[in-house]
Amino acid sequence: MKRKVFSAINIVGLSIGFSVCLILLSFVAFELSYDRHHQKANQIYRTVSSFYINGELRGTYPLSDFGQGPALLATIPEVNSFVRTHLIHGGAVISTNDSPSKRVQFYEDGNIQYVDSNYFKMFTHQTIEGNLQRALDQPNAIVLTENAARKYFGNQKQITGKVLNVSGSWWTNGDYIVTAVIQNVPSASHFKFDFLIPTHSLLQSEFYKSSSGSSTEGNFVTYLELSERADLETLQNKLPSFIEKYQGEELKRIEGKASIMLQPLTDIHLTPGYNLEMSPTIGMDTLYFFIAVSMLVILLAWINYINLTTARATERGKEVGIKKTLGVQRYQLISQFITESLLLHVISGLLAIGIAYVLLPFVGQVVNKTLSLDFANPNLWIAFCVFTFLGSFIAAIYPSLVLSSFKPITVLKGMNASHSRKFSLRHGLVVFQFSISILITAGTFAVTRQLYFMQAQNKGFDSDKMLVIKGPGSITDSRIENRVASLKSQLVNLSMVKQVATSEAIPGGGYNWGTGMRKDGVGVEENKSGEVVFADPDFIDTYKMTLLSGRGWYKGMPEQRESVLLNEMALKTFGFDKKEDVIGEKLIVDSDTFEIAGVLEDYHWSSLKTPISPQVLASRKICGAYLSVHLQNAHWRESIHQIEKLYRATFPEKPFEYFFLDDFFDRQYGQDQQFHQVVSLFALLSIIIACLGLWGMASFSISQRMKEISIRKVLGASTGSILFLLMSGFLKLILIASIIALPISIYGINSWLNNFAYKINQSWDLYAIPITVLLFISICTIAATTIKATLTNPADNLKTD
Repeated sequence: MKRKVFSAINIVGLSIGFSVCLILLSFVAFELSYDRHHQKANQIYRTVSSFYINGELRGTYPLSDFGQGPALLATIPEVNSFVRTHLIHGGAVISTNDSPSKRVQFYEDGNIQYVDSNYFKMFTHQTIEGNLQRALDQPNAIVLTENAARKYFGNQKQITGKVLNVSGSWWTNGDYIVTAVIQNVPSASHFKFDFLIPTHSLLQSEFYKSSSGSSTEGNFVTYLELSERADLETLQNKLPSFIEKYQGEELKRIEGKASIMLQPLTDIHLTPGYNLEMSPTIGMDTLYFFIAVSMLVILLAWINYINLTTARATERGKEVGIKKTLGVQRYQLISQFITESLLLHVISGLLAIGIAYVLLPFVGQVVNKTLSLDFANPNLWIAFCVFTFLGSFIAAIYPSLVLSSFKPITVLKGMNASHSRKFSLRHGLVVFQFSISILITAGTFAVTRQLYFMQAQNKGFDSDKMLVIKGPGSITDSRIENRVASLKSQLVNLSMVKQVATSEAIPGGGYNWGTGMRKDGVGVEENKSGEVVFADPDFIDTYKMTLLSGRGWYKGMPEQRESVLLNEMALKTFGFDKKEDVIGEKLIVDSDTFEIAGVLEDYHWSSLKTPISPQVLASRKICGAYLSVHLQNAHWRESIHQIEKLYRATFPEKPFEYFFLDDFFDRQYGQDQQFHQVVSLFALLSIIIACLGLWGMASFSISQRMKEISIRKVLGASTGSILFLLMSGFLKLILIASIIALPISIYGINSWLNNFAYKINQSWDLYAIPITVLLFISICTIAATTIKATLTNPADNLKTD
């Protein structure tokens, strides 16, 4: 019976350890697979530009002007072709070309991309309908993904040739003909979309027709396809002269410098830190962390096996003694123990594959990834073989050597061949096991606190009960402007609404314009980067921002783009003196001049992971991108229903879409929350594995000391004193583990927190609480076996002697 229990503990521990390892390695493999589905992935590079003024780095962006690609193709022989992409910022309304009663329409934001007509010649996608090689040749063409096609046309078989209307965008409005339908963009892709439109109509807009295309700033992402024999280092060395030729004049004008780096397509997802990145990224250090955690968890399971096997040395010592007496050689005993280990590992490995197969889709939902176990993937079976064969050998070799070394005469006389009061390797493994558990638990606690800190911190504005409605988009004429103004007036008159403001951007949703700024009277070389957000005069009051000086904005003030409000960071960055003295001064934004109307207390427009940026709020009479509605009460459904009625009456041709600002803002912490959930799960599993081993070792240790316990009870020892005696040895090991883990935890947590601009203080309880929790769980685990032993009748254990 004892053997069955210990075998079950080993199988459970090994199964959990290997399944965790499989899940984490599947996640790592998925992250490493980004953009590798493109046939020319090894030849495709993205241009990344860095911009300097007075030797100071002002930003590194994967953005360029529209002329960069053609100029590189004309200048550098190694460049075979280029593709430019451009997101439709602010989204657009897309609708079918049907009668109003049958029309299907949605507001699409973040998934409509302009691309050059040769996009499908560089990037690989699977077609469902249409000819991809010519799908983007016509200016009014549009390519849909399978999801988009089903969304607008249901289960209709023939989609190509149908018409979609695009409205509400800055440049591209009108009817587009569906020329192709492709399979959905793979999850492991940094460039995601549902709609592709040729760049032709974008480049024909007045904005771009009047531009030289050689600016140091831009809104395009440029990809290059290099020849197969191109030497990247040689090509990179040609870029400084290219910059001088095409941008040298402008750089001299602003006394700046620029550099261009060619970034491999497959490195884009694995390189965080660039400004205005189009999709979430993950650093290799994070992937190394997950690999390390997977290895540590499987190591904990192997330590369990070693500890439990050597703990049973006394019981199996008689078996070894008899076999040695009968002439069994030591190598035969070692082979037997390794074979037993192999059998346990095979059973555990198969169970682990089953557990991982079931859990991976759920883990994928948590981290917003498409994770699954592919039984046809040879890497899975390589991992299985490594776990079963190499793992069984590593886990079994030490116990095998210990057990096979027993002398027959010693063990057959009933002497304990393994018992020692000294600190043994087994004790060292327990210390190591709990050190790892403490490290993971302390790390999880730190991540939890940091996430709570960021979400609970005062943002500098009121986001509570703030309902944000997506507006009609860009205001292209006075009729749309009047309709937005009318809707705003109607919303303000609702009893459940406090205030309403319109803006072109909202907190957590980026800004409208990033450019160089300086105070009036200084040279262009003093330009510093800043952000501009356009908002109406009610924005400050609606969001309850704090005005430190100045008159702010007021209704009936002069027309838009003449008056701006600065945050404190902008005041410092652009070299202004006291906030009281700046009112009425001029700020030059790019080539425009604004009058400063006031200074706002700093606010967190973006997440607390990044420092507060210099920001300027520029006044507009009305804006069309967003309506921020500050609600009075918590009756959401009734309020939203009334607001929707007014919106649909004002904009019957537009879909009604809304969200609450708190939820929207917290999406910026999505990756951190996923990281927290994954680490929390594996911290729990590591504790379970450690406690399984602790329970098994405690059970066996107590079973070996039952007669000692009985004698002590006969001699008058209390239950409490016996309980303390049995637990003290294990608690000493946990204390030693805590002392070892503490400095490593402090260093690791401090290094992780350095990634945040605003972070928690490392107080003593940040480390004391995880250690206390783990100590409490360990005491409960040991107590579950020791209490039973202390309550046993001594006569039952002494009657055989």
